Amino acid sequence: EWFGLGAVWYGVKKFVTSSLWVIGIGSLLFFILRIASMSNPIAASIFSIFNMIGSWIINVIKVIVPKAVDIAGHVTTDAFNAYKSTLTKIVDAIQSAKTTAIAAGKEPNLEDVLDQVAKSMNEDEKAIVTEIKKALHWKT
Repeated sequence: EWFGLGAVWYGVKKFVTSSLWVIGIGSLLFFILRIASMSNPIAASIFSIFNMIGSWIINVIKVIVPKAVDIAGHVTTDAFNAYKSTLTKIVDAIQSAKTTAIAAGKEPNLEDVLDQVAKSMNEDEKAIVTEIKKALHWKT
């Protein structure tokens, strides 16, 4: 009937129904394990399998559509680590200069902070700072 499209409709309907059952049962298991994993180490280890499967799905999406993760607003681990390292060094230099100045009985000096930052950063981290300055429209 309908030149064979009835069979196609039946197949699509069967696929959607089966998929909804799998997604529904999987979601129910996910939420039960998520709640149980907060207090039970066995449930936490089983829940980690869901995390692993989720990471595989995200990696497959990244391979098939490489820009999808960027468009979704996520960053790579390498970019995150680079910015985190830069920020950590800046905060450490500020605190170090503040602690040194207080120990000497002086007010913290901006030049001391900038010297500490310059000594602790490599060229890639300095490039990140320059990039941020440009994004904020500061003259470098």
